[in-house]
Amino acid sequence: MREGSLQRRVFGVVARVVAVALFAGTTITMAPVVTSAASAPVEALLIGDSVLNGLAQGYSAVGRAELAARHSFILDAAGCRRLITTSCRIPPGPAPTNAITVLRARAGQYDRALVVAAGYDDPSTGEFGIGAAVDVMLAEARAQGIQHVIWLTYREAGSTGNVARFRESNAVLRSRTDPELVLADWATRSAGLPSGWFSSDGIHLGPQAAEAMGALIGDALDALAPRCISGTWVGTAPSAGPPSAGVAVAGNPEVMPVPTRVIDTRNLPGKLGGGSVLTVPIAGSNGVPSTAVAAVVSVTAVEPCADTFLTVFPCGAAPPLASMVNAKALSIVANSGVVRLGGGSLCVYSPQPTDVIVDVSGWLDSTGLLTQPVAPTRLVDTRPGERQALAITQQRLTAGGLLTVDLSALPDAVGATAATVNVTAAAPQGSGFISVLTGPCANVALPPSTSNLNVTAGRDVAASATVGLGAGQLCVYSSTPTDVVVDLQALHGTTGGTTSAVDPLRIVDTRNTQRISQGQSLTIQLDVAAQAAIVNLTAVDPAGNGFLTLYPCGAIIPTASNLNVRAGSTVANRAIVSTGGTNQFCLYSSVAADAVIDVEGYVSAT
Repeated sequence: MREGSLQRRVFGVVARVVAVALFAGTTITMAPVVTSAASAPVEALLIGDSVLNGLAQGYSAVGRAELAARHSFILDAAGCRRLITTSCRIPPGPAPTNAITVLRARAGQYDRALVVAAGYDDPSTGEFGIGAAVDVMLAEARAQGIQHVIWLTYREAGSTGNVARFRESNAVLRSRTDPELVLADWATRSAGLPSGWFSSDGIHLGPQAAEAMGALIGDALDALAPRCISGTWVGTAPSAGPPSAGVAVAGNPEVMPVPTRVIDTRNLPGKLGGGSVLTVPIAGSNGVPSTAVAAVVSVTAVEPCADTFLTVFPCGAAPPLASMVNAKALSIVANSGVVRLGGGSLCVYSPQPTDVIVDVSGWLDSTGLLTQPVAPTRLVDTRPGERQALAITQQRLTAGGLLTVDLSALPDAVGATAATVNVTAAAPQGSGFISVLTGPCANVALPPSTSNLNVTAGRDVAASATVGLGAGQLCVYSSTPTDVVVDLQALHGTTGGTTSAVDPLRIVDTRNTQRISQGQSLTIQLDVAAQAAIVNLTAVDPAGNGFLTLYPCGAIIPTASNLNVRAGSTVANRAIVSTGGTNQFCLYSSVAADAVIDVEGYVSAT
């Protein structure tokens, strides 16, 4: 965001149409970064007057999206809004509802915190002053079962009279000792910001100021983390023995018609504790036969209390040196994997407290499908003009949209009843989720109850999925507007090789050798004869934005990708990569980065 002539022109317009823009009522719901349509309610309700309404304007889309990437919220703001008395009016429109009325009307629509950024039009003292308003708003929040109320202090700027009143209002707020009241100090935070970030009255928000206010609200919500503060954890101590090593079980994949959620710790008294193991029974339950030797799962870390990773492994041994999910504090990150079962169960380990979701989409046993890996093939790219193998109209998905990917026209897909694909959300408009579902797409029930991929506004992200081909089709659902890219990695049916699931084994970690340079390809040699490897690929601390691709050595570097990365991030994704009959595969990176590869299984020679 830059301060300059564009901003001055924007605020020249805002100054002339303030009654239409900042002072008009605005309600925005930023959907939670969820793993399914059955997720928890929206996290926070933000009630504000014309100052907070600056965050709702088109020029504040960046600040709004950055807050939405951290927390889900309802933003209800209107100019001239007062707290507990009748609001003032900007002709020709009516007076907006006051804050207490909005709070009562929104009961049950959010579940964690009330954020109040209103009061600029209220007196600092008296029957309807700030102190009385705090009493009334807190009482209603308690009645709704809301344990946290975040109140923004007032920017001390503008006319002399306004500065004095805002200063008195802040003194009232700072004198409060209510246990559920948390002050987010906008007065102090905004005092150090350039005056050009605000409108001519010194109070209303420009784009940069809106971004700063959104960040302040996000910081205050971060600090609450009630399931982190509670200290009520679930899970058990890891096994004291060594990790299981070298165990491999053969069993071909079976795919569920509809994925099943087998555990969601958000329904338990607490998160999975740091340094603890969560046991998740799989075989013999939820439609998975007792003969299953491994499971195809999507595992999600939900709002970890600190930066963490999830290791998913066969129960009965200590956690191995491997990871499936890497997640920043209070983020929501999913990844899929093939996991050998121990005693019919898989185990999840996290070094930091976090909620965990496990969705099962299939399993491995002796009666399953054979697997035919293919060179990475871009089936669909909804971005107009981009290369794709299927004749599908290139059109961005709308919120709630369903993309039909029909593989029946592909010669290689004849006889295939399932596929493993890599699905990328490209430039999503908002936060939400993507689900990969079995066709025929006309029969799919929406919205789905499970997901494969969590997205945030403006960030490309990918996830692998193994899914059935009903009538030759697989379906991609998105809860938010986005472009979608679908890359084929393997087909499953009556031809191909046998799959073996193995204990997670780390075969590459360039942090211990040499970082991959921009544009470099790295050759990875396998110790076993295999037609393909099933791996978890992790990019660590890339130097810029780019992508990583796994492919058979000797082949042309494909247009398909396995990971989309941003500078400084850590991102993981599952892949089935063909060896081309050479017992090796290659990794290409468009940007300098470290890479970690953990093997989860192999596909034998045909």
